[in-house]
Amino acid sequence: MSGYFASAAQILITFAFGAVMALFVLRLLAELARVNFYNPICQFLFRATHVLVTPLRRFVPSVRRASLAPLLLAYVAAVLKMLLLMLLAGVLPHVPGLLLLAVADLLDFVLVLYMGIIFAAALMGMFAVEDQHPLVPFINQIAAPALRPLRRVVPLLGWAGFLADDRHSVDLAGTRAAGAAAVRFRAASGAGYLRSPMRNRARLVLLGLLLTLPLSTLRAADAVKTQGYAIYYSAVATDTIPMQVAARHGLRRAADEGVVNISVMRGPDAARGTPVAAMVRGAAYTLLGKRLALNFRAIDGAGMVYYLATLRIPRPDTLRFVLTVTPVGGAPIAVDFSRDFP
Repeated sequence: MSGYFASAAQILITFAFGAVMALFVLRLLAELARVNFYNPICQFLFRATHVLVTPLRRFVPSVRRASLAPLLLAYVAAVLKMLLLMLLAGVLPHVPGLLLLAVADLLDFVLVLYMGIIFAAALMGMFAVEDQHPLVPFINQIAAPALRPLRRVVPLLGWAGFLADDRHSVDLAGTRAAGAAAVRFRAASGAGYLRSPMRNRARLVLLGLLLTLPLSTLRAADAVKTQGYAIYYSAVATDTIPMQVAARHGLRRAADEGVVNISVMRGPDAARGTPVAAMVRGAAYTLLGKRLALNFRAIDGAGMVYYLATLRIPRPDTLRFVLTVTPVGGAPIAVDFSRDFP
């Protein structure tokens, strides 16, 4: 092959495989940074890589609840790119050397890409940009893990405005641990509201059952606090729930069965608040936009008021829960959160 055609082919191969690697690497970075998965850019990344990533997620381990399947696919693309470039140059590749070169090429690609993202975040922090464009929160959220340590030590001068806390960043990981779950339980049990010995005994029994939940379940608790109310929510697979609790509430324990738990409190906090009846409506959505209806039923006993809804979990997937909670005598409150089901 002549020099001109070889150079053109080299450019095309580098560009094509670079674009493929960028898709998989950006998806991995988005999962690790817990980027808003319903950002249009994230939607494009997930739909473009869904066919290849989803089958591998069953066999490839995860880190921080982010599957390493996109990284594996990016490495395969790097191997193919290096193989084609070596064949184009008339060099017969040696397999161990080819694999090692692919590792170096992928590492270089990831570092350059991430440094470019950080540089873009810095530029957006120094100049006025259109906040509503989906690229702005996408870049800021991916760069946030690298910039967060610097925010603690670098003064927030004018040129360093990009180090300030990003108002676009969202926490979808649900990483508050047992303390958040204990607060949720106190909200559900109406601490400070149960007075009779019988109700106190019931509360202690339910507390004991809650403490048997695995750490992954406890970490799934979170809250929305507004208008004088605290709405505690969780979404877990039913196979993580103890058999006694599942039997008590008629839940089928299975990896593909999920349960959403909502409780509403009125007061300054869960310890001093009181349970409130409410109307809960909403649905869950898969990454591909499929709607999963949620039908909530009220559980009222021993001074507790909470609401349960079951659904089938299309594993592996990330589900977005879009709910409207209307406390009795109050205005509707939007509750919007996501949960990973690897």
